[in-house]
Amino acid sequence: MDATKIGVVLALLIVIGVPFLFRPEEAAVPDNAERLIIITPHNEQICYEFGRGFSDWHEREHGTPVHVDWRTPGGDERDPQAARSLLHCRPTRGQDRP
Repeated sequence: MDATKIGVVLALLIVIGVPFLFRPEEAAVPDNAERLIIITPHNEQICYEFGRGFSDWHEREHGTPVHVDWRTPGGDERDPQAARSLLHCRPTRGQDRP
C-alpha cells in the first residue's frame, strides 16, 4: 500500500472510532427492575425524562424501579399497523419476551 491509501484508511478509522470513545455510558438496569413497554411517537428527550421520572415514582410508591422499554415504530401511515403487530405478539402475564 502506498502512503495515500494508508492515510485514507487511517482517517476512516479515526472518523468511525471517535464517536465510540465519546459515547455516554448507558445506565445499568437494576436486577429487581420491572419492565414496562411503551409504544410512542415522542422524541428521545421526552422518553428519557418520563422514563426516569416514572421509575423514581414507582420505586417510591411500590418499592421497585421500572425499566421503560421504548418502542418507536416510525412516523408514517404504518404506525397503527406496527402497534397492532407489537400488541399481537405480546407475552402473557408473567412472561418475558427475549
